[in-house]
Amino acid sequence: MPLNHAKYIESLPHFTPSNMVVVGKFGRSVGLKGGIRATILTDFPEILASDNVFYIEYVDKLSTILSINKLDSNNTSKTQNKTSLIATKHNPTQENTRAYLPLILKTFHSTKKIMEFKEVIRREEAELLCNMLFYSTLDDTRELCTLEKDEFFYFDIIGMCVVEDGINLGIVKDIQEIANTHYLVLDKHFLIPYIDRYVLSVDLENRQIITKDARFLRMA
Repeated sequence: MPLNHAKYIESLPHFTPSNMVVVGKFGRSVGLKGGIRATILTDFPEILASDNVFYIEYVDKLSTILSINKLDSNNTSKTQNKTSLIATKHNPTQENTRAYLPLILKTFHSTKKIMEFKEVIRREEAELLCNMLFYSTLDDTRELCTLEKDEFFYFDIIGMCVVEDGINLGIVKDIQEIANTHYLVLDKHFLIPYIDRYVLSVDLENRQIITKDARFLRMA
C-alpha cells in the first residue's frame, strides 16, 4: 500500500464500536457511477439527508476507494470539516478503537432505497460495500434525529437500571420489537413491554427506568 494511503488510513476517525449506531446495510450496486441499494435499519429516516456523513468500518479491500486522485489535501480537508472533527483520533493507549471510513451522502432515493456517496464514483467501488453495515455516531444521531415527547434512543435506554418499589430488577441489555411492541430485555427470561401499564418513567439523568408490576413478568 502506498505511503500516502497508509498515512491517510492512520488519519481516519477512530471510534469504539459502542459509539456507533447502525443506520443500514448495503446491498448490490446499481448503475455504473457508484450507486448502491441499501436496507434501512434506522427508525429515523430523516438522517439520510444529502451531505450527512456516515461511516463504514475500514477493511483493506476499501483501499480502492482511497485512490490516489482522491487523497489530495483539499478533499481530506473537506471531509474533516464535514465530520466536524467529532471523531476520536487514534490513540495507541486507547483500547478497542477501530478505524472508520467516512462517506458523505450525495443523494438518497427513498422509494428505490438507492444511495450515492461523493467518495464512491464507480460500480467497482460500490461493489466493495456490498453486505457492509454503515453507521452514524452517537453525537450525530442526537443532533440529526428529532425525538418526540417521551421518546428515547435505544442506545440511551440500553444499560439503564430497571427499578421497582426501590428494588433493582436488573439492567436493560437489549430492546426487541415483537408484534409492534417494544420490549426491554433484562435477560432471556425477563422481558418488559415498554407500555404505560408497566413503565412509569424514564430518568436519563439517573439512568433509571421506574416500573410497576414488572417483577411479575419474570419467567421461572
